[in-house]
Amino acid sequence: MKYFLHTFLLLLLLMALPLKAETNAAHYTYEYEKGSYFDTGIAWRVLKRSFGTIPSDLYSIAAAPFHHPGTALKYAGLVGGIVAFDRPITTFYQRNIEAPLDIYKFPQLFKKTPITAGADGWIVYGSIAHYLGGFALGDEKSQVTAIMAMKAMTYSYLFDHLLLKSLFGRRRPKNDLYHDTDANPTHTSDPHDFSPFQPIHFHAQDGRTSLPSFHLTMYFSVAKVYAEMYDNYWLPYGALALVFASNIRGHHHWVGDMVAGGLVGTLIGHQVVKNYRDRYHKKEVSDFQIIPSGNGIGFSYRF
Repeated sequence: MKYFLHTFLLLLLLMALPLKAETNAAHYTYEYEKGSYFDTGIAWRVLKRSFGTIPSDLYSIAAAPFHHPGTALKYAGLVGGIVAFDRPITTFYQRNIEAPLDIYKFPQLFKKTPITAGADGWIVYGSIAHYLGGFALGDEKSQVTAIMAMKAMTYSYLFDHLLLKSLFGRRRPKNDLYHDTDANPTHTSDPHDFSPFQPIHFHAQDGRTSLPSFHLTMYFSVAKVYAEMYDNYWLPYGALALVFASNIRGHHHWVGDMVAGGLVGTLIGHQVVKNYRDRYHKKEVSDFQIIPSGNGIGFSYRF
């Protein structure tokens, strides 16, 4: 059991690392204010700025594959390669990862909605609680992070659930591919059963809604926001693994769907943080150096 849990967590972390912030992030500082308790000035500023970045968020998420075609093709190739061999890969996943981890289920928190059902509610309501705590303490960074997380969830729903699922129209796998059995007639053992441009479904469906995994998109987008905001990958992705493993058999996805969802979620979370920081909180650190040389002393100044 420990081996499978550690392997699964390692895979999640490896999927997140390729898009780990800007390569020059060490040259920048991000400043957030600490105000008084229930500081309405900070809260209003955070809300105004957060809503103000929505258009640039949507544009940057949609345009990212065109701005970075090499990276987009690399990850599309990765997903396509997994899809090509998805039956044996997902069969192995169902028997050796999904089955051993199917040992617990988080209880339902508060009201059940399409985005707060089961384990999802722990992320949604957890982000709301984080925002309220940040407001009570006058902590700008907590408020910004929580709102970014909620925006990332919303964008995951828009881009994954409404757009990409309908674009690909992939059927979900049978619950037991090894024995090729499943009582649900909408499930299939054929990983290449696609029918593009399906009607949009606003709620979860068992039909052609497999690729990408909305849950992994949402989970990775939120984990990416917290990881970049607090410069800590272990806690957000550890929490992601625990939430995903809750009722793990209930996801009904091919491995290719989950990898695609993780990559899309990572992109969404990264762009949300980057847009906010670039517009409001990015200040380059000055760097003044005195450099001895053979002809005397040189100076280097970066700002």
